[in-house]
Amino acid sequence: MRKIALALGIVLCLAAGQALAQRHELSAFGNWANLSGGGGTRDHDWDYSFFNLNYGYYFSQQLVGTLGYQRLNNVGSKNYDILEGGAKFYFGEFRQGNFLPFVDGAISLADFNGNDLGWRIGVGGAYMVTEKTSIDPYFTYMRLATGDSLRGHIFGFRFTTRF
Repeated sequence: MRKIALALGIVLCLAAGQALAQRHELSAFGNWANLSGGGGTRDHDWDYSFFNLNYGYYFSQQLVGTLGYQRLNNVGSKNYDILEGGAKFYFGEFRQGNFLPFVDGAISLADFNGNDLGWRIGVGGAYMVTEKTSIDPYFTYMRLATGDSLRGHIFGFRFTTRF
């Protein structure tokens, strides 16, 4: 999983270096969440901390392709990594003081039980503190399609800058 994270980091750096004239965004967020999953004797109920770093490339004024890395800490007694690729769509104009609702979703690869496939879908909004920086409250639902059928809701705040 560390090799995949290193490769993702290299790709992000190369993409940013080659396309400086394009629009990009970089967002980070952390939160606390509660997830439950499993079945029968393998039931889970976890309180954990979560960190996410996303890179976005604007294909249009409102459509952003995203690549993300997530780290889950203290899930049971373990830590996990998740890589994801997805898209986000903003409604509105990027101007200071505006609130732009958005929808986003992604497909992910997690290392819970080897390589588990998952997905998430969410909604939120970007409150534009400046022309390029926003604070983004969001709500998302995630689910692993393989492994323990891990699923749950995540509430949080992103800090996003555009360049």
